[in-house]
Amino acid sequence: MRFDEATKQFLAYCDLERGFSSCTIAAYASDLRQWRRFLAKAIPGNIPRITDVNRQLIRKFIVHQREAGLSNATVVRRVNCLRSFWQFLDQAELVTDNPIDGIRLPKTRTELPNYLTDEEMRRLLDAAGRTHYANLASRDGAVIGMFLFAGLRRQELINVHVPDVNWEDGIIRVRHGKGGRMRVIPMVRELQDFLEAWLTERPQCHHDFLFSNREKQPLATRAVALTFKRAERMADMDRPEVAVHTLHHSFACALLHGGPSVVAIRRSMGHASLDTTLIYLHVTGVELEEAVAAHSLCGAK
Repeated sequence: MRFDEATKQFLAYCDLERGFSSCTIAAYASDLRQWRRFLAKAIPGNIPRITDVNRQLIRKFIVHQREAGLSNATVVRRVNCLRSFWQFLDQAELVTDNPIDGIRLPKTRTELPNYLTDEEMRRLLDAAGRTHYANLASRDGAVIGMFLFAGLRRQELINVHVPDVNWEDGIIRVRHGKGGRMRVIPMVRELQDFLEAWLTERPQCHHDFLFSNREKQPLATRAVALTFKRAERMADMDRPEVAVHTLHHSFACALLHGGPSVVAIRRSMGHASLDTTLIYLHVTGVELEEAVAAHSLCGAK
């Protein structure tokens, strides 16, 4: 079977049978395109077939990616994509040998996520509502508020529909979170205020997505990025490492500082693994000293 046809079947399997999110499928498609380009150069003059691939070729791919300056994390992600791809081919009985078996991945380093301080988050919220673009101030405030008070990821925010905001119960339903998991997030009073302000100005649209652009279309990925950049500029924040996803991390850190259990934070963040949540336990020396001092045996007689 040709590689292109196998790729098409694999992506359909991820969508229809596994129910992966559109972001996951798009990431798989992107990684497989990189692999396809590599194959075209490694096997010149031939249409790549899945039976042309062996362990030596995959090892060459890893070296090629590293020589291109990609991080270990990116290389590991792309090889894991190939691992899932060949697992599908094996289960579908399209191959008799799995060339990924025996491939050792480069070690990755766990990076502590960037996050905003409480003061920076407040500045960003205030700035979002002061944009000079007509009819965007209330929407921008609500968008930034959803990130900082509900911890949504960018695609999760885009996918929120008006009925997902349950005012009676004071919750927001995230129906298509990471990994296709649904979760429920309580709405704090501050977030309700931001959303109420936006909904009073939200134009009549042919769709029921919560957020829309000035043409009354559902908010797109680029529009979310522009919303963040406007607020960042208005807040006069000089942190080049800060991006939209930083707000998701900031939500987690704000919760940790508030004192809830890590399990509760895991549910709020929509993490499949507790290990992912534990990344946020980057306490400072002072916080660690306070934590040890609060040990249940300290002061016991």
